[in-house]
Amino acid sequence: MKAELASFAVDKELQVNLFADESMGIANPVCMRWDARGRLWVLCTWAYPQLKPGVKPNDKLLILEDANGDGKADQISTYTDGLNMPTGFALGHGGAYIGNGRELLHVRDTTGDGKADKRVVLFSGFGTGDTHQTINSFAWSPGGELFFSQGLHCFSRVQTPWGIRKLDEHGSWRLRPLRRQLHAHRRTSGGGNPWGFAFGDWGEPFIKSNGPGVSELLPGMVASEQIVGDYWGGAVQIGASKIKSMIIEIVDTPVLPKDFQGDFLIAGYFARNIARLRPTVNG
Repeated sequence: MKAELASFAVDKELQVNLFADESMGIANPVCMRWDARGRLWVLCTWAYPQLKPGVKPNDKLLILEDANGDGKADQISTYTDGLNMPTGFALGHGGAYIGNGRELLHVRDTTGDGKADKRVVLFSGFGTGDTHQTINSFAWSPGGELFFSQGLHCFSRVQTPWGIRKLDEHGSWRLRPLRRQLHAHRRTSGGGNPWGFAFGDWGEPFIKSNGPGVSELLPGMVASEQIVGDYWGGAVQIGASKIKSMIIEIVDTPVLPKDFQGDFLIAGYFARNIARLRPTVNG
């Protein structure tokens, strides 16, 4: 690990430190979120990418905490387990929303012991045609809607109180959780496998495909379930990394330097880097 850290090329204004590692029970982390108490929630999957015959999956959502303030996690607990190749989650409404294969779950702790004791399947029927394309990239909009996406080989048929919602292949979903109202947006993927949502200062949604492109969704935010004819897009590509990448975050925190504010940070899984893009207004 020391050799790996020493190999990093880091911006002169930043510092990279190890917060937690496998010795604490973490493996194959696919999503992380900080909560209001400064704890890091980490979704881990040991089952990915394919279940072993006769083995019951037991993937977990873990909570890590730096209790003594030295910049390293020293406490870890399991919030919920028994998951099956989950690919994303978001904190909300007293618990966590989790994309668990074909299901969207909401789990929460009702006793205050730090472990979820109530699990509700909100929806079922999301596509599982490829295990790295199941519902992912959960992000809250400024309006309180939960956005998430699915990839190219997933075909979803989801029963809701408002009728069956369908989404063929790649696209994004918008959930109004208090109404259990789910909308599919086929023309908002920004590429074959969307993976990453972020919202700008004015609430405008951006999406990151697992190709190079970064796209703005507003031109395509009309509920649609299928692509007709040769029409592919709707989302407008506004920038790109040099090669394939995923995940997008828009910097809006005093923890990072002032000149980073408003920039896009993108995880490059091929280049093994974090790219920094600066949006500018044109027009």
